Amino acid sequence: MEPREGRSVYGDWRTAAMGEGGLQRSEFEWLTRPMTPYEMIDDGVALYREHFPLLAKLSFLIYLIPTLVTVLFLVPIAVAEWRSPASSPVAAFLECGSWCFLLPYLMIAPPLQAMATSWAAYRFLQGEPVNSLREVWDAVRPRLGQLIANQLLAFVVLGLIYVVIGVMAGIGAVAGAMAIGSLGLGGTASLIMLMLFYLLGTIVLLLLTALATVWVIILPQIILFEPETDALTAFSRAFTLVGKNFRHAFVSCLLFWAFQGVVYLSAYMFLGLVVLTVAGLLYAYGVDLQALYMRWANTFGNLVDMVSYVVFALVYPAMYLISFFFYFDLRYRAEGLDIAQVLARSGKG
Repeated sequence: MEPREGRSVYGDWRTAAMGEGGLQRSEFEWLTRPMTPYEMIDDGVALYREHFPLLAKLSFLIYLIPTLVTVLFLVPIAVAEWRSPASSPVAAFLECGSWCFLLPYLMIAPPLQAMATSWAAYRFLQGEPVNSLREVWDAVRPRLGQLIANQLLAFVVLGLIYVVIGVMAGIGAVAGAMAIGSLGLGGTASLIMLMLFYLLGTIVLLLLTALATVWVIILPQIILFEPETDALTAFSRAFTLVGKNFRHAFVSCLLFWAFQGVVYLSAYMFLGLVVLTVAGLLYAYGVDLQALYMRWANTFGNLVDMVSYVVFALVYPAMYLISFFFYFDLRYRAEGLDIAQVLARSGKG
């Protein structure tokens, strides 16, 4: 792939004429050797930055539905809380109803966006244009049924695993608190011991969650780029790719989460600063902030949901581009240098 004039070359520090053993290099500049997690993050962000208009438009279109539904529920929720001098059960019911209404869509929207973003990235890195969102939709629509079935199965399996992890965490928290209490330490020493124990438990919990999640990150890419797979065989394919390079995949997953966490933390710290500023102004004018929140809690919750969808729409394209690079990196490690020929055999070359 020859870079166009004025266009950055992704992973240009990895470019080489021939691969190991004299094998012909892949057609992709970013697949001339295995990528580190940092390179995947860097290339994902760079690709997002270069093609921001189309990828952001795709992302906002996907999150337009939950945003509109939230707005539609916001009006009756605000009216119910305005009519009630205290917390309104009607508003709480509507808030819960909005989540139940959106849950099926929110289960499918992220993997659909991952698949659509990956297809667009594939075209970008081949130097081919993506002219419209309709073109993207036409490309991913034939695999949508398999994606939905696959993600529903993944949701059930991960849900059961997370329940088991949650039960183990609860039992461990209670047992740890009882064990520390039985030591007969002073109040301050017991509190420090308890905090350290819960910190260690949180780290273990995150590691177990990553251990369960790393296997399903690349499922949308498998379904898109490997048409011979279906909703069930995509799982075995993911286990094969991840299992052959498990340590690399596990560390990459943790670093991807860390990157995502830093981005979210930055966004919500900014929003928190705005909220604290507004709250400070209201307090200066003598407003009872606790009473205000208790009365308008569900309205505030819906507003937070709307802001969250905007944050998701801005952040998720970069994360899905990173998972796109992650998928091809695992294929590279498992199948050698000539990914172009592998893709050609599967009908995608």
